Amino acid sequence: MLDPLEGLYDVEVAQQGENAFQRFPAEKTRLSIFIKKSSKGELMAGNCTSGDLYEWNIERIGDTNVYNFIQPWRDVPATTERVYLINGVQFTRDFDVPQAQLRKDLGREYQAGFRVNFKWNFIKTYPTSVMYVDAAAKAKNENQPSKTSGTGFFLNKDGYIITNYHVVENAQTIKVTGINDDNKTSYTARVEMSDKQNDLSILKITDVSFRPLVNIPYTFKYTTSSVGEDCFVLGYPLISTMGMDIKLTNGIISSKTGFEGNIAEYQMSAPVQPGNSGGPLFDKNGNIIGVVCAKHREAENAGYAIKASYIRNLVDLLPTSITMPQTNLLTGKALPKQVELASKAVCVIIVNDN
Repeated sequence: MLDPLEGLYDVEVAQQGENAFQRFPAEKTRLSIFIKKSSKGELMAGNCTSGDLYEWNIERIGDTNVYNFIQPWRDVPATTERVYLINGVQFTRDFDVPQAQLRKDLGREYQAGFRVNFKWNFIKTYPTSVMYVDAAAKAKNENQPSKTSGTGFFLNKDGYIITNYHVVENAQTIKVTGINDDNKTSYTARVEMSDKQNDLSILKITDVSFRPLVNIPYTFKYTTSSVGEDCFVLGYPLISTMGMDIKLTNGIISSKTGFEGNIAEYQMSAPVQPGNSGGPLFDKNGNIIGVVCAKHREAENAGYAIKASYIRNLVDLLPTSITMPQTNLLTGKALPKQVELASKAVCVIIVNDN
């Protein structure tokens, strides 16, 4: 099966500069770029016109449509952007030239506050899963992005929800359902705050018909859990084939670090599937210790979750202070009862359901 990134891409590159006094007009160019696998199985990219290879190192994050693009520089260490492939055909690289590199390049002309940003917008042109009959059909398809789903869970009673950034990136509409085990009622929501680097977004239900939850049955544990601790995951994987009932998987914490040693993540043995993204990872006492974000496509029962401390960091940046749950109703209860209570605050995030 082809990696989702492999193929030909039409790319718009926008270069934006600014200094302490003004912002300069963006300079835009268009490129045709290919991405393919090398003989070693690594993803590599090049310019279709010149045939020159780019020095990027492209790494896929487990069995997801999330990638790290590692950008080398002449005089300073490489930098990394995390990109999210949307509908198998579109992604954006957005990065600044490091200040140390700018100082080297500009020399005596360098000014304090100078910044250069590049935004590369990739649209896959071949192969794609959709065959466009004509330009009008293509335009209609681009204006109506595919419906996707993930999982989320409540941060407080008033409609603040945490999920993955890649679940809602570039979403035109967001709906939330499954609250209090009710999958027949949905509510509109918007993104309040995002941490792209750590793949987290906070949503806020904006629907006037939403009524605050009676309680949030769990609390959050910010200290690091130990390897070997029992854990379980709640979520809504593959709802098109597995249905809208909440799903439970359990296992242990396999490692205190995630994919390629990422210290922001746990590795866990609880199985996860597409659609689990953004769901809660609990310890045996019913504390939330992480947010499910990915699985390893080449390993059995190797999933990843962003540690709960990164949730707290993002909550602290909200323009409005929110009160996180302080009482854990799950501690000491058997797993079936924990699932029954916790599921009322775990929900389905449906994106672009127009």
